[in-house]
Amino acid sequence: MSAGDAVVLVVFGTWLSATLLAQVRRAGFQVVRAADLFSLLPRYNFFAPEPIMRDYELEYRDFLPGMRPGPWRPFPVTESRRWWHMFWNPNRREKKAFFVAVGQLLAVYLESAHRTSAPAGRARASVLLSTPYILILRAVENRPHPEAVAAQFRCLEVRTRGTYAVRREVFVSAVHRLDPAEEES
Repeated sequence: MSAGDAVVLVVFGTWLSATLLAQVRRAGFQVVRAADLFSLLPRYNFFAPEPIMRDYELEYRDFLPGMRPGPWRPFPVTESRRWWHMFWNPNRREKKAFFVAVGQLLAVYLESAHRTSAPAGRARASVLLSTPYILILRAVENRPHPEAVAAQFRCLEVRTRGTYAVRREVFVSAVHRLDPAEEES
C-alpha cells in the first residue's frame, strides 16, 4: 500500500468513525458534533422523536355545466411503490413537495381562521392568495377534466387507528372555473 492510499484510508476511516460517534445523542458525544465546523458529518434520524399520528390526503371534484358537482376523487400523488424505489426514486422530491404544500396550506388556513370569524371550513382571501394554495390549485387544474367547467379541492386529515383509518375534512377550497383553452392543450 502506498503512502497516498494510507492517507486516503485514514481520512475516510476517521470520517466514518466521527459519523458513527455523531449519531450518539448523549452529553459526552456532543463534542464530535461541536467539532464539525463545516457540517461534514451527517445526522441520521431513523425514528421520529414523536411518531406521526396523522396524514393528509387531497381530493378534487369537477363541476359539470350548470355547476353540478361531481364526486370527490383522490388526487394521485405518486405511483405505487416498487422494490427499486429504496435505491432510486426520482419522484420522491415531488411527493415531498406536495405534502409540504398541503401542510403549509393548512397552517395558513388555521392562522387565518384564528384571525377572523368567518365560517370554518371555507377558504378566505388570505388563503386563496397564498403560495401553497396556488401550487395545489395549479396541480388540480392540470389534471384531465373532460366536460368540466370548474374544479374544487379539499384536504382530509387521516388518522389511523389499528386497522382502519378515520378521515376528517379540514379544508375546502373555493370553486375555480377552468380555462377551456388550457383543457384542449
